[in-house]
Amino acid sequence: MRGKIERGDKVGKYSSLQEITDLSGIRIIAFLKEDCKKISSLLRESFIVDSVNTTDKEDEIDPDRFGYQSIHLILSYGGDRLKLPEFKRFSGLKFEVQVKTLLQHTWSAIDWKLRYKRRSEAPKKLRRRLFRISALLDAADDELSYVYEQVSNLKVYYANAISRGDLSLELDRDSVDALLTNRAAIGGSIAKVIGELKPAPSIKQSEQQRNVSAEKILPALKAAGITELRQLNSRLESINATQIAKFQTAVNGWMAEAKINTWSTNPFDIAKTALVMTAPVEVAAKILSASPFNPILTAKIRLELGIEEPAPEPEPKVAA
Repeated sequence: MRGKIERGDKVGKYSSLQEITDLSGIRIIAFLKEDCKKISSLLRESFIVDSVNTTDKEDEIDPDRFGYQSIHLILSYGGDRLKLPEFKRFSGLKFEVQVKTLLQHTWSAIDWKLRYKRRSEAPKKLRRRLFRISALLDAADDELSYVYEQVSNLKVYYANAISRGDLSLELDRDSVDALLTNRAAIGGSIAKVIGELKPAPSIKQSEQQRNVSAEKILPALKAAGITELRQLNSRLESINATQIAKFQTAVNGWMAEAKINTWSTNPFDIAKTALVMTAPVEVAAKILSASPFNPILTAKIRLELGIEEPAPEPEPKVAA
């Protein structure tokens, strides 16, 4: 900080620490512009905003300047925080929070490295390329926001259509997710399967665990020959008590070998269970090869269904 206030363009500018707007600062990086706006809103609610030195409007950027505007908030503590002993010493002092998308952060890194702030500073033959890079990143940010909005709208459309009983939708991860979420509700086919299992599994998995299972559902559907939502729904409804009992035995064997007393699952894994247990043995083998459960449970299911373990891959030959 001392080096900054002693720079030629800063000498004499500040008469006290309270006049410095960035005594400290952090940068928060989000994926989408919408996320940046939400973060900015939360920060505005939690701190006092220096509106004079805060910038968060894209159209305020100088047209003669490279890059595009991100959110720079100048904030300070206030209200209840300053009543706490540990915050009193920060009264009147300001700090900066930059909120940027990942692509805005990328441009900032390029901008800082090149140090060309204005068109007149850059070599003439590079100006066009620099403006093009800036424009491409800005356009990419807008396109990502558009795609995210459309995906969100599509998910709502799928959920509403399935609630109406429309199973003619295109088969993709989001339509499958909408179907399985609907069937996991009370009275649905997935909820009924889960209700038959003992001990009852928890369905409160982490987002990461659920995403891993979601990524494996399409390979499982392909291996099972499922090309329409109707087919998947039919398989979910067709699993019977005998087939569930075989899966239960496999689960019990897995839990005993792994020495665990509780387990968790999700609609995607229950759907895969229905595909495996209702398929002919040779098709069930393909599903488990394309989209296995954890190794121990997969081995127990193979044992219950009479599926031979796949032969190990030969070790690579070492040249003499």
